[in-house]
Formats: sequence, structure tokens, C-alpha cells
Amino acid sequence: MHFDDGIPWAEALSDSPFPAKLRDDWKGKRDRAPRGLPVYLGLAPLAKDRQSLAAASEGSSIPSGIHNTPLDAEPVKQAFYNYARRAVQEFEPKFVNLGIEAGELADRNPTRWAEFVRLYAHVYDALKKDRPELKIGISFGLQSLMEARVASRARSILDKCDYLGVSFYPFMSRFHEKFGARRLSDPPQQWTEPLDWLRNYSDLPLAICETGYATQNVDVPKYKLHMPGDAELQARYVRDLGRIAYRDDYLFVIWFLAVDYDKLYSKLPEGDGSNRIWRHAGLLDQDLNPKPAWTEWNELVRRGRRNPATIHEPPPAKLPAVLADITPTTIRLGFERSSDLFTGSPDDSFALVEKGIVAETPAMKWQFSYKPGRWQWGTRPIEKSSLASAERMKLRVRSDRPGPVFIQLEETSGETHYVVLFVSAEWQEVDVRLKDLNVDPQKKRDGVLQIEDLRQVLLADNAGESEKAQGSRSVWFTSWRFERSPIRDE
Repeated sequence: MHFDDGIPWAEALSDSPFPAKLRDDWKGKRDRAPRGLPVYLGLAPLAKDRQSLAAASEGSSIPSGIHNTPLDAEPVKQAFYNYARRAVQEFEPKFVNLGIEAGELADRNPTRWAEFVRLYAHVYDALKKDRPELKIGISFGLQSLMEARVASRARSILDKCDYLGVSFYPFMSRFHEKFGARRLSDPPQQWTEPLDWLRNYSDLPLAICETGYATQNVDVPKYKLHMPGDAELQARYVRDLGRIAYRDDYLFVIWFLAVDYDKLYSKLPEGDGSNRIWRHAGLLDQDLNPKPAWTEWNELVRRGRRNPATIHEPPPAKLPAVLADITPTTIRLGFERSSDLFTGSPDDSFALVEKGIVAETPAMKWQFSYKPGRWQWGTRPIEKSSLASAERMKLRVRSDRPGPVFIQLEETSGETHYVVLFVSAEWQEVDVRLKDLNVDPQKKRDGVLQIEDLRQVLLADNAGESEKAQGSRSVWFTSWRFERSPIRDE
């Protein structure tokens, strides 16, 4: 039971009858559900962008006490609890997901994530008081969860989860790369590596809340996405997924779309083309003809009914070497290739200096001539979220002319945080806590460094303006890196 199409906020807040259309929809789903099977209930307090509050369901509205408020505002907490409580009463689930892919918020908006954690905790506690036997959790996109910044933030909610749920569509790696996730390996490591990582990440019971694999290539021109699909790979994925699910004792696995929706697709508006992503992810084609994966699925179900313990396999080794760089604690800025160099004004020079000439590692040489009344500067773009969770900036630097050098970190909002280094002719090691950087008062927004929202690093020398300096200067930089605390096992 997957409800991702809005919440009757007004009626939930007042605890009054839900709109007739929603009541009829719930009754129809309940009446058609097969008897005797455990029920999974997925609810979505967030919209499909996984950042903003879910819209009002048809026939309802969003009250003023909920509109444009934090996710943990008291009216939101009360309304979402009332909604979840009545959904539980209607469907009598064994498993409840209080946030379909809500874990994506930990990646896309860390400030709102803290609000969601408080909303979730409130509803979790209230539901548990009503029904202690309920298994309650939320779901994360697995590819996003594997990012160090997300894995670290996620731990703030896991102590109130009875299970760790994930959505996982391994063929969609390039879609998630658009949001800053790392590329998955080629099949079959495309799915075996993430699933091994998941078991290592947490000791909580695991569940696949939704998954799938396309059997035809997917192209979404608007977003320049091409995602390969293949029927044999789908079958291989199902077979390996079942093996790992038995090995790691998953609570459940849900294949999200059983049938290709070609016929429905022909009636849908094209929109941005994203609705074609799952079009051919069924285990059956549009005419209900089975694909090779259908045989694999049914064999796994039969095997589980006979004896789940028939698959004997040890759990994955802790921290597989092949995944060692998925959650790095050091992010290096360079410098090893021309693309690592900063760029500045036309008369400034940025060049690579080969290993062994001025330091033990490759360096960048910044050379310029002072101009009256002008700052000298250079910039390098930072990929969004690539430095998330970083706590320190370290580098080695020297100059042929003693004096200050500014290092500035600029957010997409324009807010800038900086440190001033006094650089001499000898190599010196710089170690700066990012929280100790100064905020530029002329560009101040909230005054808080949002490290995951950086867009560029800037170097500057203002001696030409402030001191009327003349002549030239060369400054060398090497071993420039950002460091974060390692993610630790629970």
C-alpha cells in the first residue's frame, strides 16, 4: 500500500472525516488486497521532490497553520500523526514507512532534514504507544545513502527505526548522479556492491521498499539521461537480489511495478519525459507475457516458502575493499592535471609544477604582477555537495614574497567565508577548522557556512589595492584537501 499522492491536511489536523474520494480509494484497495498476506504501508509527508511538504490530497486543502511552516511545526506533527493513525487502522499493516524516500532530504536539504527527524520521532512515538507491535521505519534511496554526507546524517534517525528501508533501482545510476551521487559500477557489481555496503552500514533489519530493473534502454532527452536496460540483466538482478535477501534476512522485498505500462504510457502527458523511466521495469510485458526474471522471482518465492535457510552464505566482509572509496574521509582538491588549476584574470598565470621540484607532491604555481588599485584573484568551481560534511581544510603553501593570501569559500547564495594566511618563503602546513572561517560582512546571508552548498574556492591577494604593492609574486599550493570525520559502525 503505497500512498504518494498527497495528504488531507485540513481534515487530518481537525481529525474530521477524510474527503470522500480518499475514503473510496482506501476502501477499494483494502477490499482488493489478497487475504492472509502481511501488509506494508508506505506514507509520504514529503512531496515527490522529497524536500517540500506534500500537497493536499484531492478534495482537501492546507490550513494556514501548516502552509509554509517548518516540517516539525506542531500542526504538521499533529496532522501527520492523525493521518498515519487512521491509515494504520484502515489497513492493519505489519510494516509502516513514515516517509517514502524521505531519506533523500538528508542529501538535498540538511536543514529541513533535522526538522523531518523531529516530525518522524513524534509520530513514531505516538504510533508505538498505540500499537507496540508495529514495525516502523522510513526509506532512503540506496545510491544516495551510500554518500558519506548522507550516511552520516541518516544515523540521527536510525535509533527510532525498527528497520532500514531502501528504494533501489540500480539501472538508474545516471539519474542519481545528477543529484551528486557517485556512479555505480557495471553489472553485476552495480547491485552486489551497494547491497553488501547496506549490510555493513547498519545492523538494523533491512527491507527493500521498492525496486526494479528496466528491460529496455531509457532515454530522457531533457535531462540528457541514457540508462541501459536488458531483460537478461533484469533476471540476473532478481536472482542475485533474492540470494542476498536470504543471506541478510531481509524483512521483505517489493518489486514496485509488476507489469510494463506501455498502454498506460500512451495516455499520459509527455511532461518532462521522466515517466518513461519505469515504463519497462515490469516482470511481465504489457500483454502479461512473462520475462525471464518472472521465472527467477517465482523460484525465489517457492524456495522461501519451503525453507528460507536453504541458501547458506556468509555475510559480506566488513568494509569491502571495492567500496573503500565510497565514503572517503579526505577529499583532495588536486593538483595533478590542468583541469585542477584555478583560473583568474588574463594576466595571472596558473601552472602545474611537476613532482619533485618544489615539494613531494605536484603543486600549482600562481604567478602575477601587481596592478595599482586592483585585487589579484583566481577561482576554482566546486561540484555541489562534493565537500558535504567536511570539517577541516588542509594544504601546504609557500611564496617567493612574504605576505597575506586570502582563501575564500563561496556558497551558491553568494555568502563568502574566508581565512587569511601569512605566507613566507618556507613551506608551511595549514590546518583550518571550517567552522572558524570568517564571514564576509558585505556578502553575509545567514552567517553559517553551508559546506554542502559551496560553488567555488577563491584565492586573492589585495596588496595591489591596500598597500600599493609593485612587482610580481609567485605562490605555490600543494596537498590541498578537505577532511571529514569517518563514518563509524553503530
